Amino acid sequence: MAEFTNIQGHDFQKPLVDGETTLNKLSKALIETKADCKPMPGFDMDRDGTNYYRLQQDIDCDEVYPGIIIGDASTAKNKKYLIRIGITHVLNTAEGNRFGYVGTNREFYSDTNIKYLGLPLADLPSVDISKYFHTAANFIEDALSTSSGN
Repeated sequence: MAEFTNIQGHDFQKPLVDGETTLNKLSKALIETKADCKPMPGFDMDRDGTNYYRLQQDIDCDEVYPGIIIGDASTAKNKKYLIRIGITHVLNTAEGNRFGYVGTNREFYSDTNIKYLGLPLADLPSVDISKYFHTAANFIEDALSTSSGN
């Protein structure tokens, strides 16, 4: 069994403040949590009767706020799709070429009109993301004002 104690100063075997997440708690959360089922941005299931399921296999994203879409690495790398749904800005919070990072950068989008901001963050609980809050917020504000014509 892998040893998870004291990785980067964190003891992952220490009991959680609210108690351990048991299989029963996890199962209950998975069963009882209901999310709205919405089509992915750019796909209209009623438009022409086409089954878009196969098209969606390589991308995954959701509009979480008007004009703000959160997507995975495959979505971020699909420039044709991003252009089709009107994406004007990409904020990559995992810029890098190592495992677990999204292998894009400003150069990747240079053949488009998409503005890009990359943050070299690992998806780990120990990473201090707060130092990028203002930078990311300003970038998002610019994106929203650009898309609304302000």
